[in-house]
Amino acid sequence: MTEFNSFGDFADYYTSSNYEFDNMEISSESYKKIAVYIRNFTKEEISPADMVLSDYYGMEVPEEIIKQCLEKDFELAFEVFSEGIRDTCQRSILVDAVLKYIGMRSWPTYSEGDKVFADFCQELKIKAKTFNILIQE
Repeated sequence: MTEFNSFGDFADYYTSSNYEFDNMEISSESYKKIAVYIRNFTKEEISPADMVLSDYYGMEVPEEIIKQCLEKDFELAFEVFSEGIRDTCQRSILVDAVLKYIGMRSWPTYSEGDKVFADFCQELKIKAKTFNILIQE
């Protein structure tokens, strides 16, 4: 895991008592600095998100799309940074952010049934191409 000090202003909003990211008190100056930091994530820093999308959802998403999703959600970016993104809840938030970015609904739940999932997958294959997202078969 990367040292929090390297995350600049981002580390100031990490609360060690509950291992959460608190964005309620971010100044506009810090907000801008954090957004720039996220925009400049390296391939290594983005890799936890990339691996989750590939391993769990069969999606190879361009780094730029991942960064744009993370820039809109600092808490999600912090989960990627701290490698907490592999948690079930965080994984679903990440994939939903990518799906929202490409104009789709959330990933279907098991209770929605096979037809809903099949229709979703068909739509995903079509929309993903528009954004240069590769879907594993």
